[in-house]
Amino acid sequence: TASRPRSRKNSEPRAPASSAKERSSLKDQLRRAKAEANESRARQMASDEILKVIASSPSDVQPVFKTIIASVQHLLKVDGVTLSRIKDDTLYISAWSRYADPPEQAVPIGGEPNLVQTVRERRPVIVDDIEAHPGTTPVLRELARARNFRSLAHIPMVGGGSVIGMIGVERRLPGGFTGREVELLQSF
Repeated sequence: TASRPRSRKNSEPRAPASSAKERSSLKDQLRRAKAEANESRARQMASDEILKVIASSPSDVQPVFKTIIASVQHLLKVDGVTLSRIKDDTLYISAWSRYADPPEQAVPIGGEPNLVQTVRERRPVIVDDIEAHPGTTPVLRELARARNFRSLAHIPMVGGGSVIGMIGVERRLPGGFTGREVELLQSF
């Protein structure tokens, strides 16, 4: 007698049908993974571009600054970026996304609490809304109104154990910056 093949139904266990909730969760995970991969690629491309500019102009820092600014604007979708150097407790603007040649501007660090925290405490300072933040000085509030921004982040640039500069980023709308955005800024 010939044996009949056993039906699949009886021989192999079936995976339980996934629920709509599980499928939705998996789709969200996949979407997040793709977004992280895209962000990682964009970050790597920005780093590669900055290194190319450094190699092509080792004695001129302005092209490097401009490339960093363009990368920050592209990666974070911000409205303004400022790169500043710090010397003798004063902040000097070195490059600014809004101007090809930034205006000469020296800002004493001691007069602005946000700068004090960024420089002396070596930590990022995020202001979600300039208008509502209790630590906003009248000078910063007027500057924000004149330059049309509501939220900012100051990220210290550390070299040789001390803060040598700062990246400042601005957005026109209130809302601040995520932890991932701050990490990205710290990588510059």
